Amino acid sequence: MLHGVFLAILASLLWSLNPAIISKYSRDIKPLIFSGLRALIGSLFLIIVVIFITGLNIEFNPGLLVAVISALLGPGLGDTFYTQAVRFLGGSLAVVISYTYIFVATGLSILFLGEKGGLTTLIGSILAFTGIIVSTGLTSRNSVKNSKGVLYAACAAILWGLGTVLIRIALNYYNFTYLTVIRLLSVGVVFTSTGLVVEGKVDKSSRRNLLIAAVLTGIPGLAMGALLFTYAIWSVGVTATVIATSLTPILSQWTTRAISGEKIQLNIIIGALLVTLGIIVLYL
Repeated sequence: MLHGVFLAILASLLWSLNPAIISKYSRDIKPLIFSGLRALIGSLFLIIVVIFITGLNIEFNPGLLVAVISALLGPGLGDTFYTQAVRFLGGSLAVVISYTYIFVATGLSILFLGEKGGLTTLIGSILAFTGIIVSTGLTSRNSVKNSKGVLYAACAAILWGLGTVLIRIALNYYNFTYLTVIRLLSVGVVFTSTGLVVEGKVDKSSRRNLLIAAVLTGIPGLAMGALLFTYAIWSVGVTATVIATSLTPILSQWTTRAISGEKIQLNIIIGALLVTLGIIVLYL
């Protein structure tokens, strides 16, 4: 059972590399096109791997609709709203509000999936969320409310929570590999085409950097990260997985500072310890 949590933490580590990459190429990124392109690249990578190992034979059944909806809600609209929240609120406040998805996903999984609830789940969730707040250094200075930004972040939390729970339902119809391929391909096709209509074509001068950012975040983060995340949900359930992924915003600050050569601050270490404690409490 613990290996599922370990894989969720590994997914968090892969996701934590994204902010530094996106920040580096942000001037050349159009959000909708970027979300779609990185998902397309991630799905093509997985399709090649799956075909090479086992062959690809996806059945059309009721789970397909659930899989597509979970994709469009989570890594599709959820990520798009989160990106907008960061623009209006800044990273620290946006991540704190958006990561209340932990409570959304946990509550829904207990209500509709019959997963384990109780005091240890509540305490573990609160410890993990507190760790996020501590690690981001959220203070009154950067917590000035922007109603539009708060709304975007809250929508991201709800959409991520719904999308995560739907993954568990879709796993009744597909194995974790096929499900990940379906979800990424759905986001890739829908968001790339929508982005080209809404945002227009990418300037020739920006194409190279956009492609580099899409590859660097699409294969490790989306393809491999989503694969590990989906397997973790299948292995240990929604609650344990989402609490483990609360390490993502902490690790993001860690990796960003490591890449830029900055010293790791004490609040990040304390936040990581609180999240780790929350994961341990979940198994008491």
